[in-house]
Amino acid sequence: MRRWYLVTGVCASLGLGWWALSGAEPAVADAVATAAPVTAGAAAVAPAQTAPAVAAAEQPVVARAGEDEAAASQRLRRQQDQAYWHQRLDGYRQPGGNLQQFFAELLAQCGSEPDLCQALLEQRLAEYPNQAFADRLRRILARQPAYQQTMQSLVMSTEVPAQTRYQRIDALREQHFGAQDAELLYGQERAWADYQFGFQTLLAEAPYLSPAQRLEQLQALRQRSWQDYPQALAQREGDRARYRRERDLLLAGVDDPDQRQALVAGLREQHFGAERARRMAARDHQLAQQQAQQQHYQQAREALTREMTALRGQMSDSVWQQQYQQRLQQLREEAFAEPDGG
Repeated sequence: MRRWYLVTGVCASLGLGWWALSGAEPAVADAVATAAPVTAGAAAVAPAQTAPAVAAAEQPVVARAGEDEAAASQRLRRQQDQAYWHQRLDGYRQPGGNLQQFFAELLAQCGSEPDLCQALLEQRLAEYPNQAFADRLRRILARQPAYQQTMQSLVMSTEVPAQTRYQRIDALREQHFGAQDAELLYGQERAWADYQFGFQTLLAEAPYLSPAQRLEQLQALRQRSWQDYPQALAQREGDRARYRRERDLLLAGVDDPDQRQALVAGLREQHFGAERARRMAARDHQLAQQQAQQQHYQQAREALTREMTALRGQMSDSVWQQQYQQRLQQLREEAFAEPDGG
């Protein structure tokens, strides 16, 4: 029997961050995963989401005339599942751009068997009011076998720049699904890839820009890359990753410790507020002290080992071991002693 196969996320192999972990489209990891040219192989996708009972707030089962309680319960469950999938399909339709996640889950659940996949899709489309969108999903599913086969046979070397590899994959998707359906499937991933590649370019240019210019250009990059999906991609990046990206950009090419500290302090206050920024600075200071303490101990221990090694032939092994352990213990106590009052 003919089967459809899934291959893992292109974003993982191209270093595009969260898409590799988000349950979004599984598509061509092995094709670009090693330095030598390779052929993409089949791989498992993330476990599919199971439709929760929409009526988590226990709805009473009311039997209709001539219907027993079991039949009524089954009917209610079907209604709940139907409402759940209608809500999710609405979310994939607007704002769009991430329908690949829907098909990743669908193909994983049906084992990539064409007949089972078709039946499962029809089950999820049952009584869905937007028939134009439903027809698009049917058309996309019908084109999945050829797309999966092409992705499995795709050969690319990691010597080719990541952006070029991604552009080639993007072009193949448009060939298979058409521009509009490819955008519906992969638009958010494409926008994220543009953002990631653009950030690497900006990072290389950062040493020639002032701190204000760096942040201004980063914000302009976000607006340009995310123009169709600003809310979805801002949520995907998240506050902490946003801070880390801006921190890395501000610190690029800055070697002076005081200047780096000042830049980080200002950015933290902007993102987290003055009080939390102070706590973060205190934690940095504590970690720096601990690191310096550990480094000092390691250097002192190495010096002690060299000294005792030179004395080893001047005493018995038992005496040497005793003296070495005593001095090592004394060194530890001195290196990691609690400060007065602490």
